[in-house]
Amino acid sequence: MLNDNKITVGVSAHRNIAAEYEKDILKLAVEAFKDLKARFPAAEIITLNGLAAGGDLLCAEAALACGVKIKAVLPVPEKFYLNSRDFSAIQRENYFKIKQAAEIEKVYAISCDFGNTEEERNAAFRAQTEYVATECDYLLALWDGAPEKENNACGTAAAVRFALEKGVKVIWIFSPREGQSFNDRKPFLKWKV
Repeated sequence: MLNDNKITVGVSAHRNIAAEYEKDILKLAVEAFKDLKARFPAAEIITLNGLAAGGDLLCAEAALACGVKIKAVLPVPEKFYLNSRDFSAIQRENYFKIKQAAEIEKVYAISCDFGNTEEERNAAFRAQTEYVATECDYLLALWDGAPEKENNACGTAAAVRFALEKGVKVIWIFSPREGQSFNDRKPFLKWKV
């Protein structure tokens, strides 16, 4: 997939990143996009981003700050997505600000068979996670490093696994979740190629 004309960066991130680290993580995401632009100066860089509350929106802000196009990949149609339990009123407002400011290539849903059951919801989110993690040249993961939870193949740990299994390069920004303690370990950026 990697070519000199177009670089695609998938984004997977926790929705509940610790608020005290958001500014540091945003700076590291900007650094990652700037580094890619320096490595591939002639390439158009596009992100595949679910625009979920939390880290996805932080990465979208970083992409905008660096002049990177955003292709929004939603797990379900937008009207269901934004009315889900995952978005607070403030987060919905941030979603629309980013969507309005971004040069969004396309907003589409992976699965239109979205029902009310937890199984249907998880299947839609898993399809989105796998698509974003494998249809890119790099995966930008805002992740705490914790292993995948059993029966949850739609989180950031799963995205990292999908990417590595497909040979996608991972850009990892260590990102603690709200309520986690890592003995004053601060966010950092690490490339896994």
